[in-house]
Amino acid sequence: MSRRPLFALIPALVASALGPFAWSSHSPAPRARSAAPAATEAAAPAFRARPAAQKAVVTRYRISSEQHVIIDGQEQASVLVEGLWTTSSRAGADAEAQLAATKIAVRGGEAPSAADLAAPILLGSHDGVLDAMAFSDATPRAARSILTGLATTFQHTARPGSSFTVEEEDLLGRYAAAYTRAAEGRLVRTRHRYTHVRDARGLSAERASSLAPEERSELRFDPEGLVSARVAIKHTFSMGEGMARVEMRHAATLEREDVAQVTLPPAPELDLKPISDHLDRAGIARRNDEARVAGAKAPELVAEARRAAHLDRTHPDAQKHRSVALRRLSSLVKIDAGAAAAVAEAIRKDPQDRESVGMLAGSLASADAPAATNALAHLLDEPLPAEARTAVLVSLGMARSPTDVSVSALFSALDGPMGAEAALALGTQASKLGDDGAGEDAVSQLLERYAAAKNTDERRLYLQALANSGSREALPVMIAALQDQDFAIARVAAYGLRFIPGDDVDDLLLSLIQSGSTVAVEAIQATAFRAPALWRPRLEMAKAQFEGQKRILDTIAAVLVRWANLAVPPKP
Repeated sequence: MSRRPLFALIPALVASALGPFAWSSHSPAPRARSAAPAATEAAAPAFRARPAAQKAVVTRYRISSEQHVIIDGQEQASVLVEGLWTTSSRAGADAEAQLAATKIAVRGGEAPSAADLAAPILLGSHDGVLDAMAFSDATPRAARSILTGLATTFQHTARPGSSFTVEEEDLLGRYAAAYTRAAEGRLVRTRHRYTHVRDARGLSAERASSLAPEERSELRFDPEGLVSARVAIKHTFSMGEGMARVEMRHAATLEREDVAQVTLPPAPELDLKPISDHLDRAGIARRNDEARVAGAKAPELVAEARRAAHLDRTHPDAQKHRSVALRRLSSLVKIDAGAAAAVAEAIRKDPQDRESVGMLAGSLASADAPAATNALAHLLDEPLPAEARTAVLVSLGMARSPTDVSVSALFSALDGPMGAEAALALGTQASKLGDDGAGEDAVSQLLERYAAAKNTDERRLYLQALANSGSREALPVMIAALQDQDFAIARVAAYGLRFIPGDDVDDLLLSLIQSGSTVAVEAIQATAFRAPALWRPRLEMAKAQFEGQKRILDTIAAVLVRWANLAVPPKP
């Protein structure tokens, strides 16, 4: 298996826990912030002079942070950061921080210099949660990753009560942080799941369940603010069954050295941007695709795909050759503007070749390029044979970059002979498009068709399509369907909760299981797609409740085995 996509994740994994950042207890009250697009590296923030000197609380901390990235049981990268971390808080302003690094040791990548890390940074919050940062023009990408790791690892959120949960962000994504006041002046933070992970499009819920965190951090306070912190975090990332397993272990400490109220001279103000992992994802992906294509052109790779499609499937290397051919052609489609049209034309020229059509359509679907998705969508306007049309429509449903054009094509196909496939594909595309624009339109269309369904088969179909969307808009429909007199509908609704985000959905699934409802099996099956760190202990406890009930116990075992398989390194 090629590890190129896997190694592209390592910079984010390495950066995500490079060190601790502590908010002073004198941080300013949170201020409202308008929504902003995902941070990019294209434009560096500009400076604006502060109007005058201000009184500030300056706190200095001695930090030490060490982490290790392990792939399939072998350490591939490690990072050690030590130094002095200074925070400054001014009334009515965002906090500032500055690192004076005394030691930076990186294995598996190039370490930025202490000078790269030395420029002050700005930290912004909304409702008390760190959500934005700003850097000087001189701070390079690698240094920004380290400083973002510092700022996010030891952030803490203040809320009343003995315990509370809040969503925070780090370099990897957005996670649910659970805080408990263990004693006076002592706060413990744990995390067990991510709600979103970062990818090329920003924050995405699509693969959040594949990242399993375990954290127990302890923060101690006195009247002047944070005194010390101990961090212990482990992240496990599973690429899929039989694929590589990445584990990151991080331990960090923070100790306050002094705190003082001083008057600071005017300092540069930077434009805040939403938290980012600072990865050049587009550059990494293009280099990987160029290496995979190795200078080949569309006719050559189309011919290679056709040969691979006709290989004897019983041959031991057949699947390997098919996979390589598909990935090479898919990579070409991403880097060559004319390749998608060439692949679509190859399908038009020989639509009777079922094996080749499936391979070529699959390369367009997996290309993660709007042009490839649109090429598939336009093929549905062609007079293709039934088998070729089915292959194209199924591939369109799996397209990694759905577009307005593809959604429109699926809308048109809903009332045709392959309307069922189009509905399911529409739900899948809606999950990737999100809750705005074409994604919202797709979910609305499916909700309308579910409400207008004339029989059980239609209701079941559109309920399954809504389940594929994972949209919160589908939740009321799923909840109502759980009470349906038709058991088949209730079963679809229980399993249909699997992709819908939210703690309330987890609570609903738990209730369906613990109550021993008639759809308990489907509810257990749905948990296989939820956060393993949350559900593994719950299912282990459920074994005792359902002792002697073979069907339920077998279902629990299957879910636990699935998670175990995702964590097993591939055979050499």
